[in-house]
This record gives sequence, C-alpha cells and structure tokens, in this order.
Amino acid sequence: MEWPIYKTELLTLGNPESSTGLCTLWTEKEKVLKHISPENYLIAGNCYSKSEGISLIIRHALANKRLSQIVLCGADLNNTGEALLTLVESKKGIDSNRKIYGFDDSEIESEIPLEAIDRFRENVDIIDWRDRQNRKDYSSLDDFLSSLPQKEPWGPPEIFDRPAPKPSKTYPSEETGFIVREKKVGDAWLKILATILRFGHLKKSQYSDDQKEITCLTSVISDEDPDDIDWKPYFTFTREHFEDYLPQLMSSAVVGDVSYTYGSRLRNFKGINQIDSMVDQLKQAIHSRRAVGVTWDVEQDHNNSHSPCLDLIQALAQDKLHMTAYIRSNDMFRAWPENALALRKVHYEIADKVDVEPGHLIIISNSAHLYAPTWKFAEKILENYPVKLKREPDPRGNIVIELEKSQIKITHLTPEGSRIGEFHAETAKQAYKQIVETQMISQVSHALDIGVELGKAEIALNQGINYIQDKPLMIK
Repeated sequence: MEWPIYKTELLTLGNPESSTGLCTLWTEKEKVLKHISPENYLIAGNCYSKSEGISLIIRHALANKRLSQIVLCGADLNNTGEALLTLVESKKGIDSNRKIYGFDDSEIESEIPLEAIDRFRENVDIIDWRDRQNRKDYSSLDDFLSSLPQKEPWGPPEIFDRPAPKPSKTYPSEETGFIVREKKVGDAWLKILATILRFGHLKKSQYSDDQKEITCLTSVISDEDPDDIDWKPYFTFTREHFEDYLPQLMSSAVVGDVSYTYGSRLRNFKGINQIDSMVDQLKQAIHSRRAVGVTWDVEQDHNNSHSPCLDLIQALAQDKLHMTAYIRSNDMFRAWPENALALRKVHYEIADKVDVEPGHLIIISNSAHLYAPTWKFAEKILENYPVKLKREPDPRGNIVIELEKSQIKITHLTPEGSRIGEFHAETAKQAYKQIVETQMISQVSHALDIGVELGKAEIALNQGINYIQDKPLMIK
C-alpha cells in the first residue's frame, strides 16, 4: 500500500520504522524540519483546518497504524491543535453532528465510521509541544522526539473513501463590504446576482420568505448614460415600465395611491426642494460636502413599517461630479436595476445644472438581498448570460517587471504611463509584499497576473535566462 494516501505533495516522510508523527500546525513545516533528524519521525505536515485537516490526520493514522503518537508544535492560529487534543482527550469525542465538542467550526468527515474514530482516539496519543519551545528555535524538539518510545502497529490498515466536495448553500466570505464595479448597470447587475447567490447570508425576512443577504454591497457605475441606456435583454422590466417609474424620482408629485415617493421627499420635503438645494450648494462652493438630500422623516419613519428604502443621496465634485446613494433595504432582483438607472438620471440632472461632467454613481445597498422565490430566476439569467472575465485597465496604474543587476525591478506607472515609483526585490515574495503594502493593485485579475509574472521573473533570475514581461520563458 502506498502511504501517505492523501495530500502526498504536502507531507514529508521520515523514518518508516518510527511511530511518531509531527504536526507543525500553521508554522511552515520546513522551518521546523531543518532542526529535526528524519530518523525521529514517521511523517510531518501542517494542519490548518478543524474539519478537513483533522479528518486527514485520522485517515492517515487509520491507514498506517504504526502512527501512534502525534506531536503538536508551531503556531496554532485557529486552535486546530486544541481541537485535535480535545477530540482525543474528551470522553465523547464528537457530537451527533460529527463536530468536536466545543468547536462548532469543526466537522469530521461522515465517511469515517464512528467506530474507526473511536479506535483512533483510543490508540493515538496527541502530545502537546506548542508552548514548550521558542517558535524560532526547534533544536530542543529533536531531542524530545528521539526520547519518545517507539511502538508496534496497533491494527490492520483501514481506508475509507473520501467524500466529493459538497456545494455550499452559501460560501465563506468577508461577509460585509463587497464592491462591484462596472461601466453599465446591466453588467453590474449580473455580478451582483452572482455575488449574492454565492456569498449571501441565509436568513428569514419580515415577509415570510427566506432571503440571501449581503451587508453593505457597494456598486459603482461609471459610464451609463441615462438618456442612452445600454438596455440588456435580461432586464426583467420593459422600457415603458421604466419610463413609468422615473417620475417617482424625477417629480415632486405623489404618483398613485401612496403617501409619498422618493421624488416627493427629495423635491418637496416640507416645502424644500433638496435637489435645487444640492445644486445651489455646489454652485456656491464646488468643493462643498453639504450637497445632501434625505428622504427619511424621523417623525414619520422612526417606527414606520413603510419607511423609505432609499434614504440619502450626496453629490461630491472632484474632477467630475460623483453621486452616492444609500439604500437601507434593497431587493437586488426586483428593484436594483431600476433604482440604479433612475438614480443615474438624477445624477445627470444635478451634474448638468452644476455644469460639471458626471462621474461615478455609487450605490450603497446596506441590506442587499434576493428573496427565495427569485433565486431560480436569477440563476437562469446567469446561466444564459454568464459573467465573463473582462480585463479592464487597473485605475491604480500598471506594473512593469524587469530584471536588473541580479534583482527583480518593479516600476509603477499611472494609467497614462507616467513613472511614479520603482523598487528592487531579491525574490518574488519580497516584491509582492511591497506591492501589497503600497496598494498598487485594485483588481483581483491584475493581482493574479502580476503574481504569475513575478514567479516567472524569479525563475529567470535563478536560471540566468532572459525575462520579458508577458512572454513565455525560454527554459534552458
């Protein structure tokens, strides 16, 4: 039997007659192993996860029952080592949901039978060395490992199939503060739908339906002309419907049998036309930060089940006139595209009156949600119109990579091509750290591309071969 059977490229084998495993947790195992004789361990590796990581430790011990003691060392950044200790030392091990007691973010894979987990717990000792060493000096650990008694195998091998990855109902994420940037409303909407379907937090709503929600989703629209809309075939409303909706923001009149509209609040709020006031503020001082309009009436809305969803807009002039809208609760399937197009119309209106070119429309949707009945329709739209990778110029500029004087040279250019900074690095890692620290990159695709190029540059440097950015290496 070939052993280890999983993640072989990440594990280091030592003495096949040893019964000791070495788990370096979050510390790079190479930093530890350079102090350790291979004679003193059977296998060594990291463990980052309380679920997959600990499940793999159990699987490897069951597959090779010579492994009967595991020494924990290194940085235990997320208490993975503590969870492994608890699994073995507690009386019960795991609960009915296969979670280690006291660790709700753990789950032992269901394909490993409970009886096999108990055999692991009964026969494998977990030895805690985490707090015994200076983490930068592991020389004493080698002496400790050599002093451990070696044991005979505790049974025949047991191997269990691994599960296929299970699609998650909602994927792990930063949870708040997502940003979607696009030129046009329709393109942004596709990204918004994909983002919420994948990362939205599952919760109940006040309208009985389940919802997927992201807190503080910010969308940035740069080029949509509301007088020449890039009308998408997947919009769920017609042009006629949108034209009927526009007066709700563009007119002070209350349309229909409602008590107010956004337009009535913005253009006739207790006799005040806030749009005109915003224009006046900017005409008096183009650098003003007081060009604000609100729809929230504290007296009426502090305990009102029909309070406005759109609560505030603000116009701010830089080289262009940008406008930000804050929407406290935003149905991103049924309402957001029309919200965005209508707000862009208000944005253009203010920019025209102030005589400043319109810039970005920024919409902060604090509760950006999709209700359960719309999920399948959103999925169908994305199936027919998948989000495509578009390489847009990074607004933070470009990065030129060269080799110079046996180093990697990084030059930072503005989007227009002017040199605004440069530095040298000995390695790709040293270079990307400085790129991150100075926040040269804003786009994931740009970052990945530069990462590939830095790796190529380091290979070329070490191999003594020519390097040209975006060209293949000619390996000797």
